Amino acid sequence: MKRMKSGTRAVALVLAVLLVAALTACGGGQSGGTGGGSGKDTLTGSLSDIVTAVTKDADNNLTGNDKLPMLMDTPVTADNVQGLLGLSPQDKDTYVSDVAVYMAAISAIAFQVALVKCKDAASAAKVADLIAKGLDPTKWICVMPGQGFVQTSGSYVLLFVGTDTQATAVSAAFKTAAGGNASEPNVFYQFKG
Repeated sequence: MKRMKSGTRAVALVLAVLLVAALTACGGGQSGGTGGGSGKDTLTGSLSDIVTAVTKDADNNLTGNDKLPMLMDTPVTADNVQGLLGLSPQDKDTYVSDVAVYMAAISAIAFQVALVKCKDAASAAKVADLIAKGLDPTKWICVMPGQGFVQTSGSYVLLFVGTDTQATAVSAAFKTAAGGNASEPNVFYQFKG
């Protein structure tokens, strides 16, 4: 067995350190493939309580026309899951444990926020991807939202559709509620008007 020269060992060590640093930077401890978060659940309480806390926090940071609208709890059924979440009934049964969907109480406002509790973090990553690909954010007839995004934290997926300013506030509030353990939002829709 040949021995490496000390200069060669030093170069190999530096390259190994750089490789580990590059892999860590690219992986970044991401969960769900959308950045940030450890895959652990840091959100606590019922889905309704979490959504209420997130929307209240977001609304406290908004003014004027950007304030969040009055919300209406919308039950999710096999008949409306595709329209509300972009998921098939089979996908919901396979990956989802619980879901809470809230729409603007006035249908002329393009606004929706939903929190999906998945069976685990891997399911949350899958659901976030399915929502981003399957939800029609232009489903409102006379109005268009500014943005639609999904964001994950552990086994939870937040779906938001509304104005750009509201989206920024809701995403930040979700990250706060998750104790910083949330991905960056995956913006799957941006209005180009």
